[in-house]
Amino acid sequence: MFNWKITEIQADNNLITQAKYYVTLEEDDKLIETEGYWRFSDQTIKTPFDQVTEEMVIDWVKNEAHQYGENIIESGLTKQLEALKTPKVLPPWVP
Repeated sequence: MFNWKITEIQADNNLITQAKYYVTLEEDDKLIETEGYWRFSDQTIKTPFDQVTEEMVIDWVKNEAHQYGENIIESGLTKQLEALKTPKVLPPWVP
């Protein structure tokens, strides 16, 4: 399950222009995490700053990060988790 948090936002003229996000994906005993900044397109954010909730900002980031039929942030985390699940075969000289 993905867990999203917005840890920082930037605003210009009372409108949010950028958000710092932190996302985790946890399954069994494995935890994958990422963070980054998302700069919103000019036409995306029209809600005044004092009316914005964290859930709204998360939805805006998720919507803008949706490319090629998937959320690129969540897809990257899923791929990393799958890579951790795949057993690695090491050469005999690696301890």
